[in-house]
Amino acid sequence: MEGPKLVALALACLVSIAGASCGPKKELEQTVSRPAVLSTRTLGISRGWYLRYLVAEELGDVAEAERALEWMVRLDAKSIWPHLALGALLEERGRFEEAIESYYKALNLEPKDGLTNLAMGKLLLLQRQGGAHHWLRLSCRSGEDEACYLLLRDLSEKEELVEAREILSLWQAPDPQWIGDWAVAALRLKEPSLAVDQLLAAPDIQSGEFELLLEAGLGSCRIREVWQFGRRRQPMTDSWDETALRLAGVAKDRVWQGEIIERRYQAGIEPERWWSFLIEEERYGEAIAVLEGFVGNHPDNGRVLFDLGRCYRGLSRFDEAHHYWAKVPSESDWGPAAIEAQTRLLLDQGRVEDALERAERALTERSDQALLLWSVALARQRQGDIDGAEHLLRSSEVLTVEQLCLRLARLRQEHGDMEGALAVLRQGADENHLVCLMEQARLLERRGRVAEALVVWRELVDKDPKNAGAWVEISRLSADANREALRQALGAD
Repeated sequence: MEGPKLVALALACLVSIAGASCGPKKELEQTVSRPAVLSTRTLGISRGWYLRYLVAEELGDVAEAERALEWMVRLDAKSIWPHLALGALLEERGRFEEAIESYYKALNLEPKDGLTNLAMGKLLLLQRQGGAHHWLRLSCRSGEDEACYLLLRDLSEKEELVEAREILSLWQAPDPQWIGDWAVAALRLKEPSLAVDQLLAAPDIQSGEFELLLEAGLGSCRIREVWQFGRRRQPMTDSWDETALRLAGVAKDRVWQGEIIERRYQAGIEPERWWSFLIEEERYGEAIAVLEGFVGNHPDNGRVLFDLGRCYRGLSRFDEAHHYWAKVPSESDWGPAAIEAQTRLLLDQGRVEDALERAERALTERSDQALLLWSVALARQRQGDIDGAEHLLRSSEVLTVEQLCLRLARLRQEHGDMEGALAVLRQGADENHLVCLMEQARLLERRGRVAEALVVWRELVDKDPKNAGAWVEISRLSADANREALRQALGAD
């Protein structure tokens, strides 16, 4: 053995002789890097060989560590720990058959030891050998969270759902660090309500688990409980904020959304999100105050100029709205949106010819922009040329099939042809364009045809089970329908 190793071993022996306060359990916890496999029960182990093993591990001398463990096995026939440690070392070196033999010897000494059963089950699972589930199940019964997780994951992947649910019911009190994995397993087994129960009962959850809670709440129709939970918690990170904003959106809690967005704005994060929220809430004066603070330093910022125009449009100060929209650089990303907004305002003012001229001139400059194409079509429809407007849209190569469907439907709505709009959307839905299906449901509801809208929303979740908005609409419309039925029943009495 090399000089430094001898010195280290000598120091270890001196520590042992002096009786320093670093007993086997403490040393093991400080130096062993496989806590999921190695037990800390070291009673009966030869102290000298144990210290040689620890030093060899610290120095990375695998051969010496293996030799020390082999001697410990010989000297301490009734101790489980050397077998476990030797098995882990052999497994690390790729000598899997020898590792399995070492674990078997440990299990002969203590058949119900949870860590040993876990080590055996993990190795057999890794090697895709039979019997892994047996050992993992025994480890589960000893309360080993990792064994429950591994067994659940494997059973779920193999779609052995009955056994998986049995393990889930057995794993009812996971350690906090395993809460997220427990929830994922419950969601895989289509048990979102159980996931909600476990996550809400956890002493603390992190951002990723909060996102799981939102998914579970949607899947179990318990979004109100999840919303109340989220409302009580202080946002912690960007990812937590994003999930909270999604939850607030699903729950239609605009006050909470505003609180989160404003707090982030005060911290210098996403100012555009704050002024957009103010505009959506029709708080135009506040939005202008925020925007004017930006436009001075960014006079050519298309987004800022466009949103200033929106604010003045909302305040019915039309000349100022036109002024800011005209200043948006035509080549910027916001140029087409500004032209479309100007076109609409001119049409609302009855200036149809001006609107058409403005839109056609912009389309000539940027013929690849779908929004400019729509502006021209809208102006032609207002002229009474609905056929020409539809032909313009249908003959374009700019629009996707889905975009064409939505634009044609909107054009017919503008023309007052609601049945024609529904027919176009139905055609898009039949071609599996889910956005068309969503728009069809919304249009039916606006027309007061709630029962038909409910049928369409249910068709949507059949095709897209994770569509949170659709589930919320189904819940809302179902509740409204039930209240209406009750009201009519009471009225009939």
